[in-house]
Amino acid sequence: MIRTTRREVGSPLSESALALDPSRVKHSATDLAVSRRPRNARPRVLSGLFFSAVLLALNIWICWRLFSIDYTIHMGSLDGVYIAIARFIQAHGPQPGWYPYWRCGIPFEQVYQPIFHAIVAAFSSASGFTTARGYHWVVGAVYCLGPVSLFWLTARLTSNLPTGFVAALIYSLLSPSALLVPAIAGDLGGLYWGRRLHVALVYSDTPNLAALTLLPLVILLLDVARRRSEYWPLILAAFLTAAILLTNVPASIALGMAMAAYALAFATPRFWWQIGAVGLAGGLMAVGWFPPSMIRAVSANLSRYEPANRFTANHYAGFAAAAFLLPVLAILARKINIAEPARFAGFFLLFAGGVTLLNYWFDVTILAQPRRFQIAMEIPIAILLAIGGIGLWKRIQPVPVQSLKEFGWMRVALLAGGVLFLGFEIQSLRFFARKIIRPIDGTYLSEYRTAKWLEQNAPGQRVYAAGSTMFWMNAFADIPQVTGCCEQSIALPVTQMMRYTLGTDDEAGDRTFAVSLAWLQVLGANYVVVPGPQSTDVYKWDWKHPAKFDGRLREITREGGNIVYEVPQRSAVPAHLVLRNELISRYPINGLDVEPLARYNAAIQDAGRAAVFMENGADPRVYEFRVELAAHQLFSVQIPFHAGWRATVNGHAVPVAQDALGFVVVEPGTIGPARIRLTFADWPEQSACRAISGLTIAGLLVGLVIASVRRFR
Repeated sequence: MIRTTRREVGSPLSESALALDPSRVKHSATDLAVSRRPRNARPRVLSGLFFSAVLLALNIWICWRLFSIDYTIHMGSLDGVYIAIARFIQAHGPQPGWYPYWRCGIPFEQVYQPIFHAIVAAFSSASGFTTARGYHWVVGAVYCLGPVSLFWLTARLTSNLPTGFVAALIYSLLSPSALLVPAIAGDLGGLYWGRRLHVALVYSDTPNLAALTLLPLVILLLDVARRRSEYWPLILAAFLTAAILLTNVPASIALGMAMAAYALAFATPRFWWQIGAVGLAGGLMAVGWFPPSMIRAVSANLSRYEPANRFTANHYAGFAAAAFLLPVLAILARKINIAEPARFAGFFLLFAGGVTLLNYWFDVTILAQPRRFQIAMEIPIAILLAIGGIGLWKRIQPVPVQSLKEFGWMRVALLAGGVLFLGFEIQSLRFFARKIIRPIDGTYLSEYRTAKWLEQNAPGQRVYAAGSTMFWMNAFADIPQVTGCCEQSIALPVTQMMRYTLGTDDEAGDRTFAVSLAWLQVLGANYVVVPGPQSTDVYKWDWKHPAKFDGRLREITREGGNIVYEVPQRSAVPAHLVLRNELISRYPINGLDVEPLARYNAAIQDAGRAAVFMENGADPRVYEFRVELAAHQLFSVQIPFHAGWRATVNGHAVPVAQDALGFVVVEPGTIGPARIRLTFADWPEQSACRAISGLTIAGLLVGLVIASVRRFR
């Protein structure tokens, strides 16, 4: 590694100058107090702004098509999921409480961290763009600003603008992950194409990219606080930390890795508590939108549906060993005189690269979804390559030069090679961008036409779909689904079991149709959508036997290649009157175990019971029903139970319980005409967390004002 040196910021007088001119000693204290920056600060800032403009222009030149597109050819991506969330925020605000369109309903904060989608919604509304166009504008901005934030961090750590510029160029134009992992290169289609752009378009990991754009700024602020011994940068870093926590989980973990790397590389033990305080303050601000119970639910879902994500004793032993070895490595790095910026990048690469490469190379899972850390891994690689490249450049001709001859042929060759490679990479990326940023007319898609038909002909009725249809349905229309996105967010886990069973029919034998029908009825589906031969659904293989409903369910339409069947239900309302012994009392062993559903299914199909009427309002947190109650009847609602539900019957509060499957159960305690109202509200844990967040934000804002006033004085 090349050791870099840092001059003391705010030290205009050297010891030698004071020795030569003793008369200046009496003025040195005053000079040091008022001269907080070097005299060339303004030119450096202007140069930094120039470099930033160049980087921004370069990345816009590469991806400019993103700013003029609604829908791309990548219908197998998660674009539809993020557009759907942003549409919902546009309609109901950033805290709607309950999301009724996926998995029979999910607490909104549990669906996905809200900040990225709130920005898309706000920008779309302010600009007048469609939500899809607004989404791609935000994606384009995130893609272009990522290298700029990395430039400022690297320039700050190395006290060298060219090093920061080189690191940002590498991050913009190269894909080190493709060089390290053949599987990534194969997926990308080449070694020299852009993995960041590929991940954004093909896999839609855009919230991760957005949060990684903020990550370098947090470390930059930590460095400002350490060097200047001031608190305002720590407060700003805490706010950015909260923003990252409320944007994406893998990026939040990557931020923890970067903060740990900074502590090991730069900070003394005295500064470690400040880094910890920044993380704690960011977490306290974020907890109001993502309380511990939701974190536990998401973690449980990740472990349930991907066994490799489960923590074992081996994981804890490995983390304990790392906690012991990392300080030893930090001390060793200092002893052998590795430059501090290189130490930071090395530790960051050890964390992010270890998680990613161990999974790709040896199929070892250290953290959940380890392959989503590949873009975070490229940040320290870019910094290390820039430090090494600039160090090599300086070593080739370390003395000042006065002529081209003194400049040196090696530098000329290196510069010429760099320019040629730069031109090659820019053209390669622009070609790659043209290849993958391609628009389509969404109105001709099966996903679009099916969603619009259901919206017009079956408004508010629950639908079962799979494949890309379920991902895109709510990007086009407001349709409640039994499926939808995403596995880690599910509040009714049985929906994932049911999806596997309906899609594969594994070991169902001659019970294939009967098992599928039982699940559809119990989970309140009024229609089921199956892709036909002409469907544009990307994931048709989600249905192993798509013809199993032919001749058994009534075919309603073939809209855009998708076949829509009607599921026989006594009522389109997802609420029914049942007796206590008809509730589902045992959780199914697997998807074929429909015996626990039989009594409940018979009850909800009983035409002799009073009909339930639902009044749909504009508020997604409220369900209102009218029904004639008889003695001993309970009210079963086919939505997931949660501590946030409150129920009233004719205006009087009644308890809310759940059956073994996870449905809401209300015991009315009365007979005769009844108006039953279910309202989703903050529960005690979330109310406490919101109070903590509010107090933390208020306290930090006051601290920021005080710090600003002191600095101004």
